Amino acid sequence: MSAPFTEAELEFLKRRLDVQFGEAPRVRDGIVLKTWKSGPEKGRPRLPEAIKSLIDRGVMAVRFDAGSMPVAVFTETGLDLLRETLRGEHSFSTARFAHLRSELGPSLDQVVDGQ
Repeated sequence: MSAPFTEAELEFLKRRLDVQFGEAPRVRDGIVLKTWKSGPEKGRPRLPEAIKSLIDRGVMAVRFDAGSMPVAVFTETGLDLLRETLRGEHSFSTARFAHLRSELGPSLDQVVDGQ
């Protein structure tokens, strides 16, 4: 079976879903995207290569909420792939990313704890 995410996608997700400044990000809130400030793309989201790849594969989609920054959110397929990755032994550190396991379901804790 192939890996759910490429190495570049996985590293990007680890950086963006890790605890930052003492606050654990929530998967359901998505990943806030920067926007172009000028030029022909003004106001459109700036998409890192990893996000472009995830969108192309149907793992993420861009959501535009009125009055706020665009956000990349996981699709149902993406959430399933993230759960699969969290069940893996080496992809995401069990302790470091416990907040993701907690948010995405108790079944992940059972797999990690060996129950």
